[in-house]
Amino acid sequence: MIKQYTENELEKLRKGLKAKKLPIYHSDTSGSWDGIGNFKFHEDQIGITVTWEIETGKSKSASFKDLCLTKELEEDRLELGLLIASILEEYANSIMHQITDPSLAQKYVQPELKMAKEWRHWSLVPAGHMLLPENF
Repeated sequence: MIKQYTENELEKLRKGLKAKKLPIYHSDTSGSWDGIGNFKFHEDQIGITVTWEIETGKSKSASFKDLCLTKELEEDRLELGLLIASILEEYANSIMHQITDPSLAQKYVQPELKMAKEWRHWSLVPAGHMLLPENF
């Protein structure tokens, strides 16, 4: 389940967050997890669009650029970023349970956990806070 934050909780979480590069994404990035939801990036005439659905909600869609830059879409960015982070973390947990050596398991899932952290950061920062590439 994706946690919902109040405005005060969100402000506290944002305190001290630094500007970072956008998380890695591609026009064909997608993911899903039972009990959490799904997302899909795709390229269309306006650029990269993301469609997502949390398990208990309705399907939503927005331009990735708008999600990054538009204050009015901060709630959607929060929902999408936490959804992606949660799916990555669940995937990492499922892999870790299949590897008997804890240190090897931790090493193996580091890329997914790093990506989850990056998406969580992207979801929390205010609109326009991320370092964007020149051709964005």
